Amino acid sequence: IFQNEREIGQAISQMIQSGIVCRKKLFITSKIGPKSQGYEKACESIKNSLDRFGSDVGYIDLMLIHWPGSQGMKPEDPQHKINRAGTWRAMEEAYKAGSIRAIGVSNYTVKHIQEFTTMMHENKCTDPDDVLTMPMINQFELHPLLWNDTTQKLIETCHNLDCRVAGYSCFGSGLLIDGSAIGNNGLTLADFSTKIGATVSQVLIKWAITRGDIVMPKARSEAHLLENLNAAYLELSDEDLKWIDSLAQISGIKRFCWDPTNVC
Repeated sequence: IFQNEREIGQAISQMIQSGIVCRKKLFITSKIGPKSQGYEKACESIKNSLDRFGSDVGYIDLMLIHWPGSQGMKPEDPQHKINRAGTWRAMEEAYKAGSIRAIGVSNYTVKHIQEFTTMMHENKCTDPDDVLTMPMINQFELHPLLWNDTTQKLIETCHNLDCRVAGYSCFGSGLLIDGSAIGNNGLTLADFSTKIGATVSQVLIKWAITRGDIVMPKARSEAHLLENLNAAYLELSDEDLKWIDSLAQISGIKRFCWDPTNVC
């Protein structure tokens, strides 16, 4: 979907052959895009991804359905749901064959995630090999300005199904980094970060990890990468977390990426 699998595969191959890294030390994720939804298209997409990564990569650690909808269809079209089920079947087959080590979804809302519960109840198979594989992860937009009842319900739904939460856009597409968002007591995010001895980036990362499970921050330099990594050592008290939660209440709910809510 991001049109970089061939280049990534070539780079990894060079590093493996040069002894810089071994395959088991790498975790490679790819996605099935909206134009490849449906069983047959998804099967082809998986095969093409594996081919582009090449033999030195050999398998994909995690494959995600990028979006609950299919390209070129109106959001309310019921075919979206049919296509999602077909795509998932293709991913299950690849997972059981070992060419994909874990499977999950991205940008799924509560109603999309709950479809798996329905499918599981409809699946009457007694053969363990035919039992529905539940999504292992749901990747979606997660930052303090999107902290509301809907997001909390989504995280709860995922956790109830043993589905991990991976938050992307934890910096609000970079727009939260200036720290100007205001929380309780009129304090800005920048002032709060300084008060607890951390950077804005570190506060946003640690909040997302605490509220979800996993976070995927971007970094444009080695220094920024190290800054992000050091967020792991930051301690946020319950009071700190509540103040960060207040950003959405005071500054307002804001989504920076595409909204999947209306996809049937």
